[in-house]
Amino acid sequence: MKTLLFLAMLFASGVARADILANGDFKEGTAHWDGDGRTPSDNGTIDLGSNAQATPQGLIIQLDPSKWKYISQTFSSKDSPLQCSFTYQLSHGCTFPGDANADVTQVLTPADLLRMTGKAGNSIGLKYGSVLLVVLDPEAHLNTHYKIKLVLDSTDAQTVTNVFPQVSPNTDKAVYLFFPPGNGTITLLHMAMTPSAP
Repeated sequence: MKTLLFLAMLFASGVARADILANGDFKEGTAHWDGDGRTPSDNGTIDLGSNAQATPQGLIIQLDPSKWKYISQTFSSKDSPLQCSFTYQLSHGCTFPGDANADVTQVLTPADLLRMTGKAGNSIGLKYGSVLLVVLDPEAHLNTHYKIKLVLDSTDAQTVTNVFPQVSPNTDKAVYLFFPPGNGTITLLHMAMTPSAP
C-alpha cells in the first residue's frame, strides 16, 4: 500500500512524466525524425569543425549559408499544456550571417506566418543567432512558436525548455525546430516533449 501511494505521489508531482516523442535521445539515429538531421556515422559529409564532442551521439544539423534547415516529428497526446526541451551543442565558430528572416518561406508558408505573427508578411521576426521552435496543431488551428536565442560564444551543451500552453487533445500534432541560414553545425543531444502542470 505504501508503494502504491509513493508511485501516485511521484506521478502527481510530475517526477515520472513519460516522454511523448520517440527516439528523443537519438540512440536510433534519425528514426522517427524527418528533416535535415544526420547522425555521427554520416560525418564523412558533415563538417564538425573543431568540436570533437559533437561526434559520439546526437542529431547533427549542417548549417547552410543560403538555406533554412529543420527537423520534425509528428506525435499524439491528450495532455495540455506540454513542455518541450532540447539540449544542443554548437561547433566552434558557428555563425548566422545575413538576415535571419530572409527566405523563411523556404520552410513556412505565408498562411503559417500570418497565424504565427498575426500579420501578413514574409518575416517571423527572428533575431541574430536564434532558432525557431514550433508546434503545429491542426485541430486547434494553432502554430505556437518560440524564438530561442542560442549561446553563440560556447561549445558547451546548453538546454532550453519552453511550455506550449494550449494544445488540443486526440489529434496528431507536429513539433518543428527550424534553423536559419548559417555556417557550422548544431548537434542536438536530446529533445523531449512531456506533460506540463497547468
